[in-house]
Amino acid sequence: GQNCHIKSGVNIEAETCIGNNVIIKSGARIGVDSFEYGLRDGEWIRVPNIGRVIIEDDVDIGANTTIERGTIGDTLIGQGTKIGNQVEIAHEVKVGMHCKIVAHTALAGWSSVGNNTVIYGQCGVSNYVHIGNDVTVLAKSGVTKNIEDGKTISGFPASDHNGQMRFQAVLRNQIKNKGGM
Repeated sequence: GQNCHIKSGVNIEAETCIGNNVIIKSGARIGVDSFEYGLRDGEWIRVPNIGRVIIEDDVDIGANTTIERGTIGDTLIGQGTKIGNQVEIAHEVKVGMHCKIVAHTALAGWSSVGNNTVIYGQCGVSNYVHIGNDVTVLAKSGVTKNIEDGKTISGFPASDHNGQMRFQAVLRNQIKNKGGM
């Protein structure tokens, strides 16, 4: 693409398509082979990668972030998405438009994120999980199941944030009433 800024130490592998106005910060690895293995006769066999990475326009990718190419399909980063430092995006992940994914987050293979979704730092998303549009995933959450549009979630396993806060309050009160804390 045009008007891209690629900082020092960036590695961009073959089968990577980059749109316009993309910023990739130092040490990022784009289009690396996935960590995908299949078990055959008791031995781990590496699955070859024939997919691509597609980065649409106006995307920012943080330092030391890794985006794996797909094994069979493509890994996609949607227009206007901003990705922080040290994020792992695995093979065949689809990230929608205008998302924000903060540092130390990992999205496992075949997961997807809708448009306008924010995933705060140190979150993990399991493989094959879909996070809807306009979702907020609060820091240190573990997303193990699909999340509907418009939700704010937290905790492990991640669930409705308001429910998590009520649960924490009840738990604190029970411990306090029993002489703990």
